[in-house]
Amino acid sequence: MNTGYFPGVASIGDRIVYIENRDGNANVKTAQSETLKRAYQLLNENQIYINRSRMDAGSYSEEIIKTVADYSRLFYIRANKCEALTQEILQITNRQGVEINFKNYQLASIPFTNFLRERNFRLVIMREKTDDLQFDLFEGEKFNYRCILTNDWASTEKDVIEYYNGRGNISKYFLIFVLVYLLFIKIMFACCFLRKLNYPIFSLSNYLNRDFNYFINN
Repeated sequence: MNTGYFPGVASIGDRIVYIENRDGNANVKTAQSETLKRAYQLLNENQIYINRSRMDAGSYSEEIIKTVADYSRLFYIRANKCEALTQEILQITNRQGVEINFKNYQLASIPFTNFLRERNFRLVIMREKTDDLQFDLFEGEKFNYRCILTNDWASTEKDVIEYYNGRGNISKYFLIFVLVYLLFIKIMFACCFLRKLNYPIFSLSNYLNRDFNYFINN
């Protein structure tokens, strides 16, 4: 059993705009729709409206996608494969070859029909040939597949994938935020200890507070 916590974090660019703690034992999808609603509504109350949202496969569920689509003009969510979806993907015959980050992929799009069919969502499919020497019984070759669910029909498949891939950089900003916060806490504990010893730290404490507030505001 996990006795810790893992937070839901929303960011805009390199700015953390919402954090809500979550039970470490909960499934990633549990109550996520409600968490997202609170984040979006708080932003809307401050006259901030979302143009594009991107999330990993932990947000791939009908309830969560409804929420994201209602509060975003466009969204990009990594899709989980299922049996029905796999059969649709295998029937695709028209794919475009592209190079992304010096790797060759084959891309295609199909209408998404697993749920919320009336919303006219798009499934962008990327496949990459593997180095597995064993041939697949149905395709003749081995491929790795990745799918992104979106309501963006204007962008090319490559643009959708490259935009989605950019979300990987966001977690780095949060890691920096956490490390700075933990460092700040440790320094505050040290300052409290030094105060008990009547050690002069007033100017040091003020300097650290200014730096910390600047980081948060940025």
